[in-house]
Formats: sequence, C-alpha cells, structure tokens
Amino acid sequence: MHSQSAVKTFPSSYLYLALTYPIKQAFGSFLEKFIRYVRTLKTLDKSCKSSPDNYVPSASPDHLAITLYIFPIATEIFHVKGSVYCDTCRAGFETNATFYIQGAKVGIQCKERKTMKVVYYTEGVTDSTGTYHIEVENDHRDNICECVLVKSPIKWCNTPDSGRDKSSIVLTHHQNGVVNHLHYANAMGYLRD
Repeated sequence: MHSQSAVKTFPSSYLYLALTYPIKQAFGSFLEKFIRYVRTLKTLDKSCKSSPDNYVPSASPDHLAITLYIFPIATEIFHVKGSVYCDTCRAGFETNATFYIQGAKVGIQCKERKTMKVVYYTEGVTDSTGTYHIEVENDHRDNICECVLVKSPIKWCNTPDSGRDKSSIVLTHHQNGVVNHLHYANAMGYLRD
C-alpha cells in the first residue's frame, strides 16, 4: 500500500529532472533557452486565457522532456567548417606566403567501417576567404568520415599535398563529448606547380 501511495504522489518534477539531466549535459545552453521559452509560453497562457483569440497552449515539464528526447533525433544535422590553401613555398604546411583559395571544391565522404564502401557524400565550395561550410545530414556514428579535396580553380596550384589532401572528421554525438553541431576540420592544401 505504501508503494502505491508513493507512486500516486510522485511529483512530475522528479520525472522531469530524471529525463532531462542527460540531455542537459549534452545540450547545455540550448536546453536553458528552451526552458525559458516554455516558461514564457506558460506565462502567456495564464495571461491570455481570458481572451480566446490570443490563447497559447500550455506545456508541461513532461511534454518538455519528451520533446527534448525527440528533437535531437529529428535534427541531426552537422555543419563542417574548414579551409583550403595554396602552399606557394611547397613547405607542406601553412606559412606566411600561403594564400587561401576561393572556389575550391571540397567533398565530405563517410565510409562503412567493415567494407570501406562510401555510404554518404556531399560537396561544398570555399568562399572568398578560402573557407567552406558544408551541411551534413544524419549522425554517422559507425562511419569513418573525412573532408577531401576535389578540385582547385587555380591551374598553377592544383596538385593536392599528399599529407594535407584530406582531414578526418567525427560526425556523431554518440558518446564523444561533442555538444555542438559545428565541427571544424583541419586545413587542407594544394601545392604550387
């Protein structure tokens, strides 16, 4: 009988904390902003109930917890940022004489670990600063992903540097401690002819 009473009086705030704590560890500031948003909705709900035209439905902590478990699954999009340069001195790394290439094509490919078959591929182009921003869909937890040089628009600087022609990138949130959707890749370079 005592356990039934405990179940009946179990506050939803405990459930809220139990469900959101792991998410809070992973999504930190996003969660705090979302909670403030829900509290704002609740305030609006209380103030607008007298006027049906301005009614905003309320959100309970249980709904918030469920939403926060489903939201990351539905929005697993990563943003990969990196740069492409021309190694004018053929030093094998960036120097003061290095310049960044506008219009260079960069690919992101993910391979299956066992077969090494490419299971995902997308491309992007560098901007005026030689920086690329490529959006990658889905979590690639079990894949080996890397950024690769595809093509340089400069004819006299289009030989990929064998040590800097690709960059490994982790595209998962699963047990890696990464809490941001923005991932940075190492700079990749072409050698001047």
